[in-house]
Amino acid sequence: MRTHQQVLEALKEIAEARTKKEKERLQTFWGLTGKKSYIFHFPGADFVSSTPFDFMHMMLTNNTKNYTKILQGKFKTFDSDDFVLPAAVWTEIGNEIVAANRTIPAAFVSYLPDIWKERSSYTAELYSFWIVYAAPILLHQRLPSPYYEHLVKFGTIIKYCLKLTITTEELEELEEMCISWVEEYERLYYRYDPSRLPFCTSNIHGMLHIPDDIRISGPLWTAWAFVMERICSLTVRAVKSRLNPFGSLNQYFKRIAQLSHIRNKYNLSSHLEPDNLDTQDGGEDNDLTSSAAPAAKLSRFEEQVTGYPTTILRAPRQKEWVPNKPTRTKIAKYFVIPYSLNSWSEIMPHLPHTVQRWCKFRIDGGDSVRGSEAMKGEQQQLRDSSFVRFELLSSSGKRLVLYGQFHYAIVVTLRPVNTRNVCIPVKRTWILGYITPYKTGNVDATEALASFTDRDQQTSQFFDIRTIQAVVGRIKTRGRWYIVDRSEGCARTVFVDDETPPIAGGGREDISYPS
Repeated sequence: MRTHQQVLEALKEIAEARTKKEKERLQTFWGLTGKKSYIFHFPGADFVSSTPFDFMHMMLTNNTKNYTKILQGKFKTFDSDDFVLPAAVWTEIGNEIVAANRTIPAAFVSYLPDIWKERSSYTAELYSFWIVYAAPILLHQRLPSPYYEHLVKFGTIIKYCLKLTITTEELEELEEMCISWVEEYERLYYRYDPSRLPFCTSNIHGMLHIPDDIRISGPLWTAWAFVMERICSLTVRAVKSRLNPFGSLNQYFKRIAQLSHIRNKYNLSSHLEPDNLDTQDGGEDNDLTSSAAPAAKLSRFEEQVTGYPTTILRAPRQKEWVPNKPTRTKIAKYFVIPYSLNSWSEIMPHLPHTVQRWCKFRIDGGDSVRGSEAMKGEQQQLRDSSFVRFELLSSSGKRLVLYGQFHYAIVVTLRPVNTRNVCIPVKRTWILGYITPYKTGNVDATEALASFTDRDQQTSQFFDIRTIQAVVGRIKTRGRWYIVDRSEGCARTVFVDDETPPIAGGGREDISYPS
């Protein structure tokens, strides 16, 4: 890797070139324009360590874009290689990704256009989602094996680059992946043929510098261009006059400064933030209260339950919902193991006649889940946020990763009971989620492809809502649904008991529940 002094010497050599032809030759040789950046006038500035590669432009709008064009046969003139998929296949992929917008939560990504017909509409954000989550699903068993594995490794590299924090061990893994990926890229696409040299772009080479950039400057988010691009986008929208654009910009930034000054002078930060306009300080005089987790900010449409510090229930709510007999039976079955009952019928007389039913909830610091019961009428046009990842524990201590559709949550308050068959020592409020699990073979979708068909639906059942880890998306291709799980690094349920109710639809499997 070049040093700061080598760059200065190269610039000097270019500046001292005697002819235009010699100057152009040196510019090509060194990869420099010959213009000395203003950064060199700052004390302590280093050309190498002060100017890391920009992740957004290098990896997303260049490498990912070109990678996609290569597989589509639209890169330069290379359109007949064995890695180029037929137009009919890309048409099918384009239709599938457009259809997937309905089943991918809006929090994951904005609207995904047809990757085949509308690739020019793809931004860095869309390319990121495409290469990390969509492409491994849609190109599975379509792209020949060596090329597919190479593509999946590229998506893994992107995941490492997106980390907010990265350990020394992870950085070493990233460096090994970048080196092996570039070597494989040259073998698969360049093939050491000079006529195929256009495949070897400078941005492909730039991937080798990513680990060094992280070592020098920290995680890539510290220097990427997303923030500046966001500011540029806001700035462009602020221009209201073509005749006098700078007047519009001056007014826009002056108002931002004024609002910031008012916020700081009168200590109004908590009042002028959009997310805090509807905050409330307390709850009703029952087991619903916001004091269980003071850090959580609640709107007037939200409530918390004591003992569930990270679960925030959200409207719509039915305050006195009467479960039918089959539903009451399922509620009773949930409490068999927590209260060491011989039969679910023993607790039936002690269940409340009415319960609160909530159709939405959010995990404090995590995802928002919209139950299927909230997706009715006009709400059916919304993007589906009802599928969730939830985890249970088998009697052997094995963590079970399950996926299913969340319908609604109920708040059940059990009062103290001490009879021959039932002992509830203290009053306790439970939040139970009604979920329809699907058979996915206990595959963790953050590590491998997890899929199911409509026939893999199991019996709906109640689970403690704390077992829900995150909301997930789905992409349907060739008759199967594939899970899009971006929950890497999220907190996991802590299990403390040895048993809990059987898993619905798959035989009896003793699992433990969170206390």
